[in-house]
Amino acid sequence: MDAQARKDGEMKFPWGNVITNLVLDFDGDEMVVIKYHPNKYVNGSHSDGMGFEMDKISYSCPEINQSSDHLHTLVISWMVEKNLGHNNSGLVSGISRAIGISK
Repeated sequence: MDAQARKDGEMKFPWGNVITNLVLDFDGDEMVVIKYHPNKYVNGSHSDGMGFEMDKISYSCPEINQSSDHLHTLVISWMVEKNLGHNNSGLVSGISRAIGISK
């Protein structure tokens, strides 16, 4: 699914309310990021009428099918996947802890 189409309302973004789309350019290697307010969940479930967590912001990268509460963690995930492939969540977690993004 196209990130701009999601923002323009042509496609429903399943994880929340899209705020904006970002394109991060790393010397010609572009990373598309969707910035959004996540869906509200009650007791682990969500329905369309429950709304969004407007005080929380999350980020999603369709290219790697990952989301995060921190843009830095998502960028690290994207860089690791582009260079080392899938299934490196331990490395991403370690880097995030080392630079103080997560515990």
